[in-house]
Amino acid sequence: VLLILHTESLRAGILPVTQIEYLFNGEILDESSILSQALISKTDIEHGDTVSHYKIRRCVEAIYSIGDFSQVRVVEQEIESGVRLVFQLTSKIRISEIKFDGNILDMDLFKYQISIKNISE
Repeated sequence: VLLILHTESLRAGILPVTQIEYLFNGEILDESSILSQALISKTDIEHGDTVSHYKIRRCVEAIYSIGDFSQVRVVEQEIESGVRLVFQLTSKIRISEIKFDGNILDMDLFKYQISIKNISE
């Protein structure tokens, strides 16, 4: 699990959380989306809580356990009313097809040599 925490203020640890945002591949997620709801259910920090590195780490581990992200970063930003937590999520790269061009080779030989995991299973 990769935890990268950026704190923009030394006071962030004593201020309440007033906003929580999720960015997926750089785009802010709509709170009504299915992915956003899954992330909210994994986030153990609520509005009004004081931020602790322990709670943030637990949230990162829970979000990472979903299995769809290669990186989970958290940025604490001090704002007028408290702290904004931004969870920055990077999707895993998935290979949908491998195509061999060139000389004619036996496809069964390739399948034997490499492990193939079907995502739909």
